[in-house]
Amino acid sequence: MTPKVSIIMGSTSDLKIMESAAQFFDEMEIPYEINALSAHRVPELVMDFAKNAHKRGIKVIIAGAGGAAHLPGVIAALTPLPVIGIPIKSSNSIDGWDSILSILQMPSGIPVATMALDGARNGAILAAQIMATGDEALMQKVQKFKADLAKKIAKANADLAQIKMKFKTNLTMDEQTPVKADKKTLRMMIILIILLLIGIATRWTYIKKEIVDSTRSIFSNEAPVSDSSSSQH
Repeated sequence: MTPKVSIIMGSTSDLKIMESAAQFFDEMEIPYEINALSAHRVPELVMDFAKNAHKRGIKVIIAGAGGAAHLPGVIAALTPLPVIGIPIKSSNSIDGWDSILSILQMPSGIPVATMALDGARNGAILAAQIMATGDEALMQKVQKFKADLAKKIAKANADLAQIKMKFKTNLTMDEQTPVKADKKTLRMMIILIILLLIGIATRWTYIKKEIVDSTRSIFSNEAPVSDSSSSQH
């Protein structure tokens, strides 16, 4: 089989993290390769790998590294393929932050899709989703995987429902779901709103006319003011 994904790690000490990516590909029946390459110890090999990976049929590269985690970024700079970076909390890591920021803060034009710390499985899932955009059979597998995740939550809630506690008052999922108005009800609501707006507009027109008429009446009934000085002449 020709590998479609390449899993790369800085050293075999990272295998305990990166093997979760390999396990996911086994579940999905996606052929992959897995190798150790160091951007610092064997930069020539890294360069050769990155420049030629797409020529060998590789579609996505998953690169994990810890500490000064330059491996994913160096590979991304040299390959046209999408690179998924896995920051690893290694023995020389500063609580994982150095690994995260080394992979995350890439310069413009050299993207690396950075996963969570030690998030190799999520990296594999993302790789599968990327490849599924051009592979209908794989897309169906990804969709089934997502559906199974939803079933796990449904089962978890069913299991929790069996747990008895004195003041537990959980509603069922059906009880939590708000009642949806049918189309007939929605039409009636829209008609009522329109009628209400028409009524308001009509009432305002009537009120405005009354104000205008009253104002005219007041001014028309005012007696003219006589000029006493002119009447004496």
